[in-house]
Amino acid sequence: MRTCAPRSESRSQEGFTLVEVMMTVMIMSIAFVTILEGEAVFFHSTTIRHATASLDTATRSYATALSNLPYVDCASSYSTAPIPGASAAVAIDYWNGAVAPATFSDHTACVANGEQGAQRIAITLTDTNTSQTDQLTIVKRKP
Repeated sequence: MRTCAPRSESRSQEGFTLVEVMMTVMIMSIAFVTILEGEAVFFHSTTIRHATASLDTATRSYATALSNLPYVDCASSYSTAPIPGASAAVAIDYWNGAVAPATFSDHTACVANGEQGAQRIAITLTDTNTSQTDQLTIVKRKP
């Protein structure tokens, strides 16, 4: 008489079950999304750092151009060449002659009291693409 071997012994049941395959695909998907998100954050922060460095350079160049202009008594503004990709705002305060600590006042006080020989110029540049701002204050003295 011939005996039949149980099915599990006669055929090897190697391979992966559907649950194992689905878990593997899910884990790989999560890892892939995590890596892509990390790269996106890296590229975004690099773009912001580049824009910040460019804006800082533009602000310093603008301040240098302002400081090279001739001094004007009670000037309401100084005009320089526009900066591509940025808008500039300049606010001027005037030294009122006080010392230790030196104080500055607005244009009306300068006109009423006369020029004391120093102007504090606050420069604000805004990048038109990223809306980042950079500020720098310089003091311009009468020669």
